[in-house]
Amino acid sequence: MLLDNVIPDVGGSCLGSKVEFRIQLQALNRNGGPFPCYSGGYPMPHQHGRNYISSSEVLRPICVNGNTGSGSVTASISDYYGDNQCSALDPPPVPISDYVIYGRDITNASPSTVWSEGYTKFTYPHPLREATGGGGSSVEGSKGSFNRIIRRGRR
Repeated sequence: MLLDNVIPDVGGSCLGSKVEFRIQLQALNRNGGPFPCYSGGYPMPHQHGRNYISSSEVLRPICVNGNTGSGSVTASISDYYGDNQCSALDPPPVPISDYVIYGRDITNASPSTVWSEGYTKFTYPHPLREATGGGGSSVEGSKGSFNRIIRRGRR
């Protein structure tokens, strides 16, 4: 999930424009890892938007929602940009668009509307932080106040 974040533009004058949030399945084009040069069709084991519940794989889309800032607040789906270590295969690897689709594997909807159970928005700062005298200073941020622990004298 990528929820309620302030996402700055990571581009710069030296490096140019950059994508802030990119989805890739590198196993499609890399000859390494647990599923090298994967060509077994959708869904790829453990791919984005999938989860295991009670030892069964289920659709649990990545939720990208409520983000603000000068950077891109949506996910970019792109093929792996490194060298294609699987290009000599027959058949050649398929593009990521055959595996990751907006609306199925990634969504702009809120998790509480997409997932049937198991999602509760995190309370920040944690309620016990104040009750135990968590220390630190209060800082006003763009999404509200939060506590920051300041440690002095440690290197």
